[in-house]
Amino acid sequence: DAITMAVTTLLSSLLAFVLLCDLPITLALSSSSQASTSSPTKSNDISPFKNKIIACGSTKELTRAVELCVKPHHKVAELGSQLREVSTQICISCASATLVDVQRKFPKTPDVSQKRSNQRTAAMRLQTGEEDDDFFPDKSTFREIKKLQDWREAFFPTSSAPPSSYDVLVLDVNAIVGNDLEWTSLSLIQEFQNQNQQEQQDLIILVKSVGLNQFASRLVYGKRYTKDYSAIPPPHILGTVGVQEYRETIPHVVRPSDAILEVGCHFGTTTALLQQAGKYCIGVDVGSKIIKQANAKYPEVYFAVGDAWKTASLLRIQQDYYKQQQQQQQQQSQTTNGNDGGPAVSGDNGRSIGFDVVFVDVGGLSGSDGLLEAILLVTSIQNALEPRCIVIKSLCMQRLSTTLVSFWELQKRIMKQATQGDDDSE
Repeated sequence: DAITMAVTTLLSSLLAFVLLCDLPITLALSSSSQASTSSPTKSNDISPFKNKIIACGSTKELTRAVELCVKPHHKVAELGSQLREVSTQICISCASATLVDVQRKFPKTPDVSQKRSNQRTAAMRLQTGEEDDDFFPDKSTFREIKKLQDWREAFFPTSSAPPSSYDVLVLDVNAIVGNDLEWTSLSLIQEFQNQNQQEQQDLIILVKSVGLNQFASRLVYGKRYTKDYSAIPPPHILGTVGVQEYRETIPHVVRPSDAILEVGCHFGTTTALLQQAGKYCIGVDVGSKIIKQANAKYPEVYFAVGDAWKTASLLRIQQDYYKQQQQQQQQQSQTTNGNDGGPAVSGDNGRSIGFDVVFVDVGGLSGSDGLLEAILLVTSIQNALEPRCIVIKSLCMQRLSTTLVSFWELQKRIMKQATQGDDDSE
């Protein structure tokens, strides 16, 4: 009995000790289990992707962007769906997807011996079933539209209650219309953002467009501009807000030998600063009274009445300036030593047509509206005047410069962050 009682006491003590030791472990396991089963939230999204329009130059880049940006809780809208690499990666990565494309006619039975027929089939949407309803049926809904303009009803049906909303938009206009319409894509993105019920800053936009990809590479927020951008093909386009920020770019973009133009010069204060920084600066504005006052205030600067949108007239104004300068040189030369005159006036490296730097401060474009007009103006100046750099005072362009990013630039940032993380861990 004594032995039995001793054994019982020992076993009870051991059991109590085991339970006491096991208690915090059980609680820890329970807490860990609850944490692992909790549903993911949007706060887990990688910050570089939020509020960004990521422009990809190829299908390969777009597929990689989907892999990086789309998370398991995301609801995705794809316009221009080919049911191939991109659509497959979307459905692998997301919670649900609405895939939309125009109605297409497929070849009945392509002859394998006919190379042209095979190429045509490969360039079209993958034909997976009678109604394309066997493409990830547990995750995706495929819808066909007659024309591009019908995308609104496909993604935001009026009969839908509650209204549809998405976390990610994947866009390939080229797959629908057969051409890279970058500004149509940008306009469509803006309207999609307005119709989407999610907060605009939470929407991730992935777009395949060579034009937007190249534009994103050149577009820079004025405050971030440094000489590191010398590797990027010109012209560099700087978006700035306010007069101070607009003028603060001058030391960074203007060289002493530059031929400079300011469109929307007003009374010429910025034009005079540009004149001091470069070889010469021409100030242009549509108001004749404004130009008259600018001439009176800064007689050493050349001002002329002109329209920013009429780029051919801007080149004619430059030629008028050269003629005036040459006449002045001839008069000075005849007065001093009787010579007929000096060499023709020109900009950098003997350039006589076009400008090295163009500053733009046009009324109606400096606020938050008029983004497409601002882009068209910058593009026309870029093509006609061939400057190395364009600085525009425009809130909408400044906002675009902080949201539009090329895929290669985003990938570079991610790699840099990963490298810094590895260095910190060491």
